[in-house]
Amino acid sequence: MSPKYIIFLVSIFIFYSTASAGGTAPFSHRLPRPLLRERMTSFIKVEEAPFPSRLHGHLQRETAMPFKQEVETQPFPYRLQWQQDVVLSHALLWLAIPSHYLRNAQPQPAMHSIQRLQKNKVNGLDRIAIDRYDANAIRLSNLPRDVVCYAPLALMVPPLVKKQWSAVLTITVMYMEAMQINKSLASCVKSLTHRPRPYLYGSRLTMEEKLARGREGFRSFYSGHTSDAFCSALFLSTVYEKIYPQSPYKRYVYGLSLMLATSTGLLRISGGKHFPTDVLAGACMGGLIGYAIPRLHEIKVAGSVRLSPYIHDHFGLSVIIDLKNAQC
Repeated sequence: MSPKYIIFLVSIFIFYSTASAGGTAPFSHRLPRPLLRERMTSFIKVEEAPFPSRLHGHLQRETAMPFKQEVETQPFPYRLQWQQDVVLSHALLWLAIPSHYLRNAQPQPAMHSIQRLQKNKVNGLDRIAIDRYDANAIRLSNLPRDVVCYAPLALMVPPLVKKQWSAVLTITVMYMEAMQINKSLASCVKSLTHRPRPYLYGSRLTMEEKLARGREGFRSFYSGHTSDAFCSALFLSTVYEKIYPQSPYKRYVYGLSLMLATSTGLLRISGGKHFPTDVLAGACMGGLIGYAIPRLHEIKVAGSVRLSPYIHDHFGLSVIIDLKNAQC
């Protein structure tokens, strides 16, 4: 090995030895060992410790903490209030009695009332349902309606498991109010309108079969099956979203429940039981009731706009704008 090569290696060794010992340039003075150890310790703490700490905090914030807070601290968003529930119970009473009376008072159809029905007097949208009758579609329409009507009972399972009896009672009362108001209102409208069903216009049934349907043949508007289905669907979706606001399944609850309700209405049209306008009206009325009843029972926050019943010399609804502590 040549002397020049040996001198080159020794120079490099001395350079890195002095630099790693704390010198700022080759052949600078070495630092004392205690001071060198202190600087190296601080270097390790500053440069290495923050990375796992930041990573741990990031994972904790992004994964564990939101779910934990949602499960443990999310309060039940509904409650019963005696004023509005008294108003709703009176509404149920005043709807149930007339609906029962009007249904029984509706006359039995006569042959001439069916014979004088004319297709050309039906609007263009509803004519697609004329001359339809499918008993299988009628029976099948009960299936999605029943599924979506029983689905809100699943909302009571978590409170029952946790023994949260007030939450179970609140959901039960809300759903009973929604369904009973919906059924009573639909029955009243059916008895007052006397609209013939689509199959009475067609020739799929004989006159004897049409007369055998009785007063049910003149209770087309609006669709009770569709209103029940949409009332339950909107009730289920609204309450689920409010109880579990961070749930990733909200869109599926909305989609599946509304799909079942829509299929109910389409099957009622296919079976010849209802016109499209009957189904549309039933969907609007049922959906409105299924959405409004939970909204009336929500625990309101500052700055909200809400409907509230009042009881004085008569019953009514008032619009209340809560501006206390509202952010402007």
